[in-house]
Formats: sequence, C-alpha cells, structure tokens
Amino acid sequence: MRTGTPSIEGRRGYAFSGYVRPHRGLTLSHCGVASLHPPLALTQARGSRGPCGRPPDMTNTISGKIWLMIFCDYGIVLMRRPLRESDRIVTVFTLEHGKLEVNFKGVRLAKGKLRALSEAFSWGDYRFYLKKGSNFPVCTGGRTLSVFGGIRQDLDRIYMAQHYCEVVNKLTPAASPSPEKYDLLLGALDDLDACGTAFWLRRAFTLRALDLAGFGFRETATGPEAELWDTLHAGSWTAVRALPDDERAAVFIDGLFSRFFSGQVDINLRTLPFVK
Repeated sequence: MRTGTPSIEGRRGYAFSGYVRPHRGLTLSHCGVASLHPPLALTQARGSRGPCGRPPDMTNTISGKIWLMIFCDYGIVLMRRPLRESDRIVTVFTLEHGKLEVNFKGVRLAKGKLRALSEAFSWGDYRFYLKKGSNFPVCTGGRTLSVFGGIRQDLDRIYMAQHYCEVVNKLTPAASPSPEKYDLLLGALDDLDACGTAFWLRRAFTLRALDLAGFGFRETATGPEAELWDTLHAGSWTAVRALPDDERAAVFIDGLFSRFFSGQVDINLRTLPFVK
C-alpha cells in the first residue's frame, strides 16, 4: 500500500493517518443547498472553520439551511474532453457524490496548476466550487493521491485502465454515489498498476461492474464451470490472475457482453478493440 494514501476504510471514512478532512459532515444536495451537521469531535477540532479549512462561504440562509459553494471528495478521473482553448470538462467518479462533470479551468495551458488532477485514471482528493444555477462544478484545488505510474509506462496497461474507466462511466448514471463500484475501480487500477495485464482481468472486472449496476450474470445457468464463474465474480485479483486460460469460456463470456451492451442497452465500448 502506498505511504500516505488511505486504506479502503480510510477511503470511505476519510480517516487519513494524521490528516482530518475538515469538510466531513457537509452534505451537498442537487439544488446546491447543504445542511451543516458536523460530528462533535470534528467541530471541536476545527472550531469555527468552514469547508476545506476556510471560513464558510455562503450566499444565503433560508430556514436554517446554508448555501454552500465549496465541497470536497475523493475521485477517479474516468474521461476528459477539451473545452474552449484552455479548459477541460472532466468526468470524475467521486466517492460521496457519484459521477460529476467538472470544469477544470486553464489546465491545457503550460502553466496549468491542476493538470495532474485532470489526467485520465488519476486518483485524487478534490475541492470543487459550485456556482448557484450552474450545471458544472469547477475544480479549485486538491491533491493527487496516485497517477498509477506503472500503468502509464506500458501501452497495454493504459488500454486496460481506459477500458475499466469506460465500463464504469457507461454503467453509472450522473450524481449516483456507489462506494462499491468506486472501490472496485480503485482496486482494479491498483492491481493493474502493480502486476500488469492478465487473460481474465477484463472479463472479471466487467462481470463485477455489471453485477453492481444491477445487470449481473452471476446466476447464469449455462456456461463456464462453477469454480471459474465464482472466481471471476468474487475472487481476489490474485486468484483471477491464477486462473488458466480457457478460450472457449472466454468466447462464451465475450458473447454475453456483446449481446448485452449492443442489444440490450445500446452501448458501444470504444476501448474494447484495444484490450485482450
């Protein structure tokens, strides 16, 4: 495990060793209104400080609720696209707020300070600013937790990581938090970064993502042997890597994916031709 990065429990509970995220307890609703109910210990720790350790930024107070414009969350970049000459719209899959379309201003310039946080399959701790009436939060800061350097050194790993992100992106509606899907993607990227690609990884990841999205094939009556099927759905990534190659079973599973994505939900996975 990387030094200074949170464990699975830390990702969910925001419990860094020696680091407390001061925004915990702030809940942002879809209309941009948040109620301030911080835990007692956290309130005592930060005193009167507001989100992200700064004085609270508010525009109005209505019926005891506060208009908050700044919120923080952990996230993984799923994809990006250019906006105007110097900006990017980045799809960030966050732990507590789900999938967000975020505006990164100026990151395409040579002096862009937040460029690393907007790169594909980067994992970071983000600070967002949401203007009242806007559909896109703006990233105003944060810190990179991992850029998965091992993945970026090998083209096959890059293709696989992009495929993971595309599958999650296509199967996840906007602003729908899914900690289980978040942990699946983060764990798969960690494994890919450390150990590289393997024959069954793509299929195991897709089966698990489909299961979490409510389209699982775990109870399929016919197909591969039960031990292989159970390992692909619930085994560790080490166990998945240890499975022997089986072209016949792989063709069967790929056929399931093809019929589901193209015939049932009309999704075209653009990264599929580049992964094994």
